[in-house]
Amino acid sequence: MFANCFGDARPAWISAADGADLCVTALLEPQAYAKSPIVYAPGHERLSQQEIADIISEETGRDVRYQYINQEEWTRQLKAAAVHSGGLVNDAMIQHLPTHARTMADNTTIAARMDTDPSALAAASGRPPLTFRNFVRQHRSAFGAVTANA
Repeated sequence: MFANCFGDARPAWISAADGADLCVTALLEPQAYAKSPIVYAPGHERLSQQEIADIISEETGRDVRYQYINQEEWTRQLKAAAVHSGGLVNDAMIQHLPTHARTMADNTTIAARMDTDPSALAAASGRPPLTFRNFVRQHRSAFGAVTANA
């Protein structure tokens, strides 16, 4: 089970690998982004937290569930996790993640309303974007996939 305050929001997700490819393109080919000093990467696919839980369940053979919690509770849990994470959860993340979730759930930002654009990601990286399902498939063991020997 995982919990956060995204609720039913369906942000346009982008994988870290695709985001990194966009950064490399911006560094190596700055003319590609010369018209705008700020670029919000178009996500590849819109997924709710429940859809994410369903994909993880399907790909790992485990029952994974999503639970909505309010922003204050998620912030409290993130702060508690920061103590035990060895620096993986930091103050900037604790501030950013619940705020991002709230703006996505409220549909109050341009980013929340942006269309997905897999072709833009493919053009920037030279390859199709990584779907969440394929990410889970590539990292099944990290998700604790059930194996035939289990």
